[in-house]
Amino acid sequence: MIVENDKWQKVREKQEELRMLVDENWEKGEWGLAVLGERIIKTVEESKASAAKMRQHTDNYLETVEKYHRMVNNAE
Repeated sequence: MIVENDKWQKVREKQEELRMLVDENWEKGEWGLAVLGERIIKTVEESKASAAKMRQHTDNYLETVEKYHRMVNNAE
């Protein structure tokens, strides 16, 4: 089973920090910087979702392999 590592916690912390900066940029009228920050935040969210989906697919695959491995061992 694949587990989430410490790097994702660091990503979340940096994402929160970026969110604060983006909010400040919106308030100050720094539209260009705010839009770039929003795009980065969106990209990070998509990456996190993709990584979670990949972990789930990998876990499902490993479970299936283990199931067939047990079936083959029991048949022998």
